[in-house]
Amino acid sequence: MARKVLVSACLLGHKVRYDNGDVPCLDSRFLRWYEEGRFVHICPEVVGGLPTPRPDAQRQGNRVVTGTGIDVT
Repeated sequence: MARKVLVSACLLGHKVRYDNGDVPCLDSRFLRWYEEGRFVHICPEVVGGLPTPRPDAQRQGNRVVTGTGIDVT
């Protein structure tokens, strides 16, 4: 039995990113494992209660700030 692999849902084409987008991985090995049912997909941000879509946010030192300047640390 093949081992399961925990994978970010956006890599599998799920629209869970902050911008309601995805970043599908098209690597042949990745796609083969997907077809074999090896993946368990999860979106840590959604599991943590963040909405989709949501404002983009980046780390700035010890803080996390949205593109509009709101501190969401």
